[in-house]
Amino acid sequence: AGINSYHSSPTFIQVLVTNNISTLKIGSDGDAGGAYISGGSPKFYNCVIANNHAEGFIGGVIARNTNCYFYNGIIYGNTALVNLPYTNSNVNFFSQGLTSFNAANSILQGGGSSDYTYASADWTYLYGKDLGGNMDTDPMFNPDYSLMANSPAINKGSETFYNTVSVENTDYYDNTRVVDVIDIGLSEYQTQWSDIFYVRQDGMGDG
Repeated sequence: AGINSYHSSPTFIQVLVTNNISTLKIGSDGDAGGAYISGGSPKFYNCVIANNHAEGFIGGVIARNTNCYFYNGIIYGNTALVNLPYTNSNVNFFSQGLTSFNAANSILQGGGSSDYTYASADWTYLYGKDLGGNMDTDPMFNPDYSLMANSPAINKGSETFYNTVSVENTDYYDNTRVVDVIDIGLSEYQTQWSDIFYVRQDGMGDG
C-alpha cells in the first residue's frame, strides 16, 4: 500500500497517494493498494487517494478497527483484481471490525452524497459516518491531479476542518490555498468564481 498506518494517529495534509500497486506474493495478500489503516485515529486533510491498484482486494483504502477522519479529500479511481463478496465494500474502500470512518466535504467513489443530486444517490454508509458535504462524482482531475476548471470539487471544501491544523496557506503546488472557498483535494483553483459574471442572452436591466 501507499500508506500503512498501524496503531498510530498520524495527520496527513495534502498528501497524494497514487499509482501504487499492492502485489500478491508470498508474505503479501495483495490487498489495499492505496492505504491500509489498522487501529489508531489518523486524520486526512485535503488528501487524494486515486488510481492505485491491488492484485488482491480493495485498490483504495482498507480501514480496520480505527477511528479515522477524512476531510476535504478524494478517494476515486482505484482498482482491484479481486472483488470482495460483501455489500459494504467496493474496490475503493472497505471497513473491518470496530471502525469509525468519519468523512466530510469529500468525493468518495461509490459512497453516495450527503444530499441527493442529479449526479448521485443519497449517502450509502459504505464509508461510515457522513459529516456533510460529501459527493460521489468524477472529481475531474488534470493529469497532475490538480482540478479542471469545471471540477465539482471547486469551492466545496470546509475551511473549518482545514483550519484546525497549523499549515502554511499554500496548496500542494505552492499556490494560494484558499481562493473564494477552499477546494476539495490537493490543489486550489486560482480563479475566483466570484469574479465570473453570467448574463442571460438578450437580457435587460440589472437583474
